[in-house]
Amino acid sequence: QSRAFGALAGKLYAGGFLLLAAAALCLLLDLGRPQRFLLLFVRPTPSLLSVGSFVLLASLLCAGVLAAIHFAAILRAPSAVRKGLEGACTVLATALMVYTGLYMAWMEAVPLWNNAALPVLLALSSASSGLAAVLLTAPFSRDWPLLGGWAEALHRVHCLVLALEAAALVAFVGLAALSPFARPSLGLLLAPEGLGAWFIGGFAIAAVALPLVAEVARGVTRTAAPL
Repeated sequence: QSRAFGALAGKLYAGGFLLLAAAALCLLLDLGRPQRFLLLFVRPTPSLLSVGSFVLLASLLCAGVLAAIHFAAILRAPSAVRKGLEGACTVLATALMVYTGLYMAWMEAVPLWNNAALPVLLALSSASSGLAAVLLTAPFSRDWPLLGGWAEALHRVHCLVLALEAAALVAFVGLAALSPFARPSLGLLLAPEGLGAWFIGGFAIAAVALPLVAEVARGVTRTAAPL
């Protein structure tokens, strides 16, 4: 079981590193002038943007080193060092999950984002994505049936996170509807001719409702169905 967990952990750290790298690339392209991203590190400011940039970089480094230790066996590290890195990675990942929503919610210039439910919604969305990544990777790992009990527990946690995410989504839309400043943007977000197909179809249905229904059905029917 320990070997099976180690094999799965290696794949997850490598996958997490690649997902973080892809996310960082998207952020870089979104800057408009990506060549200036180095200024975030050489001229940091006491802002959430600077903090988030350093947290993202530290998360990438931490995940990369752990992937090398667990998966590629490039590095050899004492158990205490590895556990310390894993603890740091947990803290950094949690900070990264919360940071994005806080950064957006504090932007008063964008009324739709200036919403108390947004940090909760994005943190839960990150948690759901992380849990899904673990559950999707497990069946392709060595001796994964030995981790069946833990996988079942993760499915239950995933179901709870998705239910909370659905509630946070309702709260986000409700708070936006109550705000006279955010209401016009919310209309665009929900309109079929606007961003409705992406927000309702891509996020609310495909990313929240369908996974929640699948997890509930899986629990009710007692189906193994790891994928």
